[in-house]
Amino acid sequence: MKKRHKEHVSKLEELMKSAKDLSKVADYFLTYLGEDRSFTKQGKVVRQHASLEVIARRLTNAVFQKDWKAVSLFLIKAPTTDFYHGFGTVGPCGINLLFFEQCGIGLLIIPVFGGDSHYVRFTTVKGDESTIPYYGPPIVE
Repeated sequence: MKKRHKEHVSKLEELMKSAKDLSKVADYFLTYLGEDRSFTKQGKVVRQHASLEVIARRLTNAVFQKDWKAVSLFLIKAPTTDFYHGFGTVGPCGINLLFFEQCGIGLLIIPVFGGDSHYVRFTTVKGDESTIPYYGPPIVE
């Protein structure tokens, strides 16, 4: 990974942990990484990440007080990091997802047309049955 990309991923992780205004995390990602084709081309497509699929479904359903079952995610794992980014759908809702696996912190972004987007910061814990279950490592192509 290019040095500038590593620096932006590190800065994004710090923002993810500390930002009070979560829209700033999304803006930072889009400005410095998400719209940079050289960054996205370096990553590996993740065919399946069961834990993030469960998280996306549960959080989106909680925001809209629904029980949608269908989840479709397209994720990319940034090279030499534990950072995943991507987009998808839960039921009829489009979503964006940012996640740092090592520290277990992520951001779910649910764009709302004609209104403010919903931002949900989440953390994961492996092994505790009272939390969102961990389904093992992702399948990376």
